[in-house]
Amino acid sequence: MAATDASQTIALSDALDMQDEVFEMDPVVQRAAFGATTQHITRVTDWVAGSSHRKILKERYSGARVTSSLEADAHSAGQIDVADIEIAETNLRRIGVPLLRSLVVSAKVDGSQHALFDLAKELVLEGQEALGEKENFLLNANGDCVKGTVSATYDADGTTYSGTNTTAFIKLATGSISSFAPGEYIHIRAASDNDNARCLAKVEDVIYDEYFNQLNIGPGIVVTLKTSGPNGGTVTEADSNLDNVAAGDEIVASGEKAYNFPAAFGALCNDAAWGTYFGVDRTAVSNAYLQPIVRHWDSLGTGLGTATALDVDAHMGAFVKSFARMLSGSRNYRRNHGFALTDAIVCQAHPDLCVEFARQCGDSSARFTLKMASDLSEAARQNLVAVKGWDGAVLRTPLTTIPKIALQEEPLMSPGTFRIFEPSCMEKIRMGGRAIKWLPNAAGGYWHNRSSTSTGNLTVSVQAFGYVMETFFCDQPRLVTQHDGLKDSLS
Repeated sequence: MAATDASQTIALSDALDMQDEVFEMDPVVQRAAFGATTQHITRVTDWVAGSSHRKILKERYSGARVTSSLEADAHSAGQIDVADIEIAETNLRRIGVPLLRSLVVSAKVDGSQHALFDLAKELVLEGQEALGEKENFLLNANGDCVKGTVSATYDADGTTYSGTNTTAFIKLATGSISSFAPGEYIHIRAASDNDNARCLAKVEDVIYDEYFNQLNIGPGIVVTLKTSGPNGGTVTEADSNLDNVAAGDEIVASGEKAYNFPAAFGALCNDAAWGTYFGVDRTAVSNAYLQPIVRHWDSLGTGLGTATALDVDAHMGAFVKSFARMLSGSRNYRRNHGFALTDAIVCQAHPDLCVEFARQCGDSSARFTLKMASDLSEAARQNLVAVKGWDGAVLRTPLTTIPKIALQEEPLMSPGTFRIFEPSCMEKIRMGGRAIKWLPNAAGGYWHNRSSTSTGNLTVSVQAFGYVMETFFCDQPRLVTQHDGLKDSLS
């Protein structure tokens, strides 16, 4: 009998361990649904208490000299000039996801002996995916976490805005429609006014196409004004309707301000205001090494004017001229210092531009040729980029200083933009290890009983909160180049 009890105890322990395994996973990114940028950043290190320090190769100065005097004095010593970057605790960002479920609903879906649906597990998996998606969004957003800007406001059915509405269709001007999801709460604010939101709204529908109710006003979102947050509590904002929402207004996630990663591509490539990089002034003399290469090809030269049709030879050719000089020396240095280099650098763009890249390189490009990764051997394909099993288009140039360029779509990028970067220059720094952290309850579990805010009595709802504390770091910003103000030839 004792043996039976022991075996039952072991079996129960194994079952509990299996149940908890889902809580110990890294944030998961579903490439089919979300962006793919973080999948290329495979270098993950632990943040050190106090602050972490990183070295950036600032300049390489060679002291080699030639002289006709065979007995001349030795020349002045050469040096490698490096810059120290301090990553303070304030540079870390906490990305958190709250999960809430009803025990009554759980009983409904878990109660049958034939049920294969575990509501708690499904919520945790969705939470992990949400964290991965948020990482991707933050890497592609600007320094103020802006999801998009308003182009125009319409009635909820897409007709001309009639006034005093609490529900409306909002057309996006900039930003990726892929960063929005039905059910999320957003703030709409005047441009760069972090502290004064016009209103809080809930996204009811997301329209990815240019057409909504047969009207050419998309893409955009249908929103409803809210006076309470997603978890209750009164919200007091400036406006009681959507009348003051105007072109140029910024849309951010509820509760977010200027919380983006310092090394996010959106902040890194913001040549309108270079600002600082982990506290270092990027506009100071000799600090140009902290400025990525940014080119605007629209009529205004800002990325906001009339877009220019993508010409791979012209626009990618401009990239090759300047990028090749830096990349060749950098790759040699990284190879000699033990960096894990992929066989390809990465070119990311909105899906429309990716198709245009592949079409032009496959048909008529004089400078680039196209090959599908699926035509290569499995070993060659896996070494192309950081994502194992990647299967896409590869661009090649005759220049030996430029490696293969792996073309990958990134729906979270702004349309009309393509970005090229060296995967080995990016690093994720996380506090407390790779796995998601969960707030423990008194028994050491993950689910907390909720109490009523009015009576203090227990409710039938339980809540969990998972989070990561991290930042991203680019050790050579000049190995990032971004081009915008473009469109595909069919637009």
